[in-house]
Amino acid sequence: MRCLFAGVGIFVLLLFSGISGAQSPELDEAFKQYSTLSSEGKYGEEVPFAERFLALAKTEFGETHSVYASGLTVLGLLYYNQGRYADAEPSLQALASDL
Repeated sequence: MRCLFAGVGIFVLLLFSGISGAQSPELDEAFKQYSTLSSEGKYGEEVPFAERFLALAKTEFGETHSVYASGLTVLGLLYYNQGRYADAEPSLQALASDL
């Protein structure tokens, strides 16, 4: 499952780098902190930054933007892989309803 994290992290990094400069410094910082902790394997510590990223992405881009969808994916998988299934479900269901 850790390979899935790496794959999702790379996908989000590529997606997010494509909109660089179009977001607030706060969104950029939340993403950088999440990415750093993820690359260091500190999966429990990255959750607050993924949550912050998602909240900021929703405010800045809206719920229909791919950046928000990427945040939902990351957060849902973080929760899921920690066994926090009840927390993961809303994020993952929101993604499924948009497919």
